[in-house]
Amino acid sequence: MSIPDCRCDLFPRITLLFMLLLLLPGCAVLNEGAVNYRKQKFTPVGVAPQDTLELAKKFDTEANKNKLILKGDVMSVHLSQGFIKDFSELPIVGGRRGEIAIVVNVSSLKDAEMNFQGTALDSGRLVYYDDDVRRNQYLNFAYIPVYGPVQYDGYPLAVQIYIIEMDAGDSKLKPLLQTMASIGSSLYAPAAPVLSLLDSLGSAILSGNTDDIIMCYHMTFYPGTGELEAGYPVLETGNYILVRRENRNEGPAQQGEKPRFDWDRVTIDPREGRLVWADNQKMFFTDETYLVFQVQRGFPAGAPTQTTTYASMRKALTDAAQKSGQELADALKAYSGEIINTSIYNDLHSKIREIINSGCITDAATRYLAWNFVSDFATQINRMKSDDESEKIGALTDIQRDRLLSLLSEASGMTTEALTTALEGTHDTQKAIVEAIVTTKKTAAKNTS
Repeated sequence: MSIPDCRCDLFPRITLLFMLLLLLPGCAVLNEGAVNYRKQKFTPVGVAPQDTLELAKKFDTEANKNKLILKGDVMSVHLSQGFIKDFSELPIVGGRRGEIAIVVNVSSLKDAEMNFQGTALDSGRLVYYDDDVRRNQYLNFAYIPVYGPVQYDGYPLAVQIYIIEMDAGDSKLKPLLQTMASIGSSLYAPAAPVLSLLDSLGSAILSGNTDDIIMCYHMTFYPGTGELEAGYPVLETGNYILVRRENRNEGPAQQGEKPRFDWDRVTIDPREGRLVWADNQKMFFTDETYLVFQVQRGFPAGAPTQTTTYASMRKALTDAAQKSGQELADALKAYSGEIINTSIYNDLHSKIREIINSGCITDAATRYLAWNFVSDFATQINRMKSDDESEKIGALTDIQRDRLLSLLSEASGMTTEALTTALEGTHDTQKAIVEAIVTTKKTAAKNTS
């Protein structure tokens, strides 16, 4: 009986699996930079409005004395502008695309305190999300409500702001990595290095969050009733600008460095809500990531609304990505099974053919080759019957098993029914197959001599 040789070059297939590694993002990147803020200085009464406004230092209590938010005033906080200089993300065709989220916590410290735990981000209010942000881009929003309008209770007001480059798409890889990990020790040698590498590289994704924090800043505003001469952050209306410096060093730039950020070189265009260069006010400042938010007074107070937290939004994105990723995992599971199956069958087919085609060799050599084949074949037959789904990935098909049984029958002189029973039996029954092969080879050698 002629059995076709199903050998094929596995290298291109294994290479394709290695290419999946390109999809794997890195671990979470924590690079918040150095953040500071300033506030706009209002034009004095009686002076013609200016196209741009000077920026006052954050603890300057004299700049805007007539703009204080007082107890009982209806106040609100709005995010009016944002610019992203850069973020950490894998390059993709057509550029670098990021999933940017802005999360803000604003709360009165009357009955609470500033939360510096990891849960602060999860419970924060998601005020903006866009999954198509590029480097050096103004974010696509204007004047997003962040807090209020609400009646100010006169207590300190805490503000925590986060800019995050999310990796919600990583969840698409989780079903894939979990599938590969489930194959585990049952992998056949040619595929094992690929899949074990996927498993190890993906462990960070499987174990947690990979979101990158671009900016994180905490600040508190106090009512303008303090009596100390020292400056402090007064709660007042106006624009507030938070700038994130990638270069955290202070002082003059060192030799070979680009000029460091200097607040005196920028100002704000109140009609655009964007930073411009002080010496060229027609040119926008785009050297660093920054946010502009505004504290306003007088908008009518409304009933509290249900807010979307960062944690709830991320869960929704993760669930959607995992659903899509499961389809990818199922496809890769089938594809991996094909690679493993081909490797197993070709190896067994090669071994039994070597036994059949071998010339005048010693009984010991025949016995060695026979045990090598029989033990492997028995293992694969048991995999076919296993209740463990991971054991069945890449298992022999019924047709492949029958072909190998036919060849083994030729080599041993036993019927396929007897071989099946012996292979599924004990060590002694498998030994009987080995001895039958040795006897058949000896008989064939005598007949040809």
